[in-house]
Amino acid sequence: MNFDKVIFLDIDGVLNTDDFLESKVVITGWGGRIIPKPIEMIDPKKVTILNRIVAETGAVIILSSSWRINPGAAETVDCLLANGLEARVVGVTPDRVQVTGRFSGYCERWEEIAKWIDVNKFKGNFVIFDDHEDASCPDFESNFFLTDGQVGLSNEIADAAIKVLLAE
Repeated sequence: MNFDKVIFLDIDGVLNTDDFLESKVVITGWGGRIIPKPIEMIDPKKVTILNRIVAETGAVIILSSSWRINPGAAETVDCLLANGLEARVVGVTPDRVQVTGRFSGYCERWEEIAKWIDVNKFKGNFVIFDDHEDASCPDFESNFFLTDGQVGLSNEIADAAIKVLLAE
């Protein structure tokens, strides 16, 4: 792999917000709820912010979101592209089984990211966008950007992430 800047990307709470998702739910006449399709669950305004980061840094994307498993990496990339993504998605973080060797149990998202960095011998700059603190650990503190599920990816976070990605 030939790149030196990576964005580890979560989807929910980063490229969408609680209010955005709720606006996509359809309430049926009998009180049921029709949940939106994945392609409708990504906010193009948040993708525009992500595109700015990529344009200014040349970073590529590694999916660290659970979306890499369900609906799957290929469909997730299609959803991102359909919502305006102009970046290259070059991979996904390993899943729990690949990290721990077990089908049961749990591992933190930071462990999946650390495994990807180790397996790929990545030495470049990276940022992590996630709305859950389990994507960070002390070693990743300066690379981790915690988003708020009510706000998602913001221009303020983007500005700070650009500085990390461009640091010498």
